[in-house]
Amino acid sequence: MRLDKSKGHTYLDLFELFNLWNKEAVKLKNGEITKYEYDRWRNNYPEGNPSYKRVPSKEFSDTIVKDIAQR
Repeated sequence: MRLDKSKGHTYLDLFELFNLWNKEAVKLKNGEITKYEYDRWRNNYPEGNPSYKRVPSKEFSDTIVKDIAQR
């Protein structure tokens, strides 16, 4: 997946979203958090972050975790 930098603010918003998601997925992969903690974070995101209005789907989250685990 690639983000289009020409989209300006939208690119930056999505980059921040993916970066935050990646950080949590890496924590899960490294055993720093449990699957329960990861799911709780995912299900409550973006609590405390008013710049995002929607929570990505479980399918999207699982795809990111699977991709990171394969690296």
